[in-house]
Amino acid sequence: MFIKNWKEHQPSMKPDRNIIWIKVYRRLLEDYGWNQLSDTNKATLLEFWLLASENDGELPDVEEIAFRLRRDQKFINQQMIELQDFLQPKRDKVVTKTNIEVKSDHQGFEDFWELYPKKVAKAKCNELWNKKKPDLEKCVETLKWQIASDQWQKGFIPNPQTWLNQERWTDEKPRSITLNPFKF
Repeated sequence: MFIKNWKEHQPSMKPDRNIIWIKVYRRLLEDYGWNQLSDTNKATLLEFWLLASENDGELPDVEEIAFRLRRDQKFINQQMIELQDFLQPKRDKVVTKTNIEVKSDHQGFEDFWELYPKKVAKAKCNELWNKKKPDLEKCVETLKWQIASDQWQKGFIPNPQTWLNQERWTDEKPRSITLNPFKF
């Protein structure tokens, strides 16, 4: 994952300087998206910005983020979903001889894998992702309410291979599901 609009949060510096820090502007207080975040989301986003400052706007994987922030991976996955308006997926691009960008076959799989809370059978899941070619945005939107559901919060999470085989990104959100940002 990358931080959206990274250059707004990183000062311009000479390439030979190895100072890692971020800028936070007052205009952030006027940003509607920022003001809609919970205090937990705001604190986590600032921590994400600090981590991203070490690698030109790119966040490390969920496992490393969890370790560095001293949080569990479930919390980090939930935060990444809740902060999706401030993050953007990694882009695997190949430039052809004619300088046209072509997306790789597994576009979006790594982002899906990073968000999915259960990590089993990655190779088979990647194969299924390439075969079914689900829309990443739809997957993220569906995962957002599924991860917050009572079933998933109690640990009844389908294997990602099952989720992909059953095309669970097409599930309809039950009316009784409400997102609770304080439930981790």
